[in-house]
Amino acid sequence: MTKEMKALYDELDQIKIKNAVAAYDFLGEEINEMDCNKTLDFEMSSGALKRINKDFKILKKYYKGKISMDPNHITMKYEEETQEYFFFSCLIKLMSINGWD
Repeated sequence: MTKEMKALYDELDQIKIKNAVAAYDFLGEEINEMDCNKTLDFEMSSGALKRINKDFKILKKYYKGKISMDPNHITMKYEEETQEYFFFSCLIKLMSINGWD
């Protein structure tokens, strides 16, 4: 994890969001900016983006109260140094900090 990635993760407690879609959009913009600045450990692959979108649909249902689950289960599906793991770790932390757990 680069220092910029760690800084993003550590600063999530200062970000206010209204819902899961806002969290997704915020993280997407931040990751895109880091990608443009070459401060990511990885390059977001199309396969990773597809997996993120698929699992995000499940998380949206959880945050809307339509299903019951442990949101950390999504993160645990992926190895620690993957794009998906980083994205969902940030998303779940951001949602939890904003009272959406």
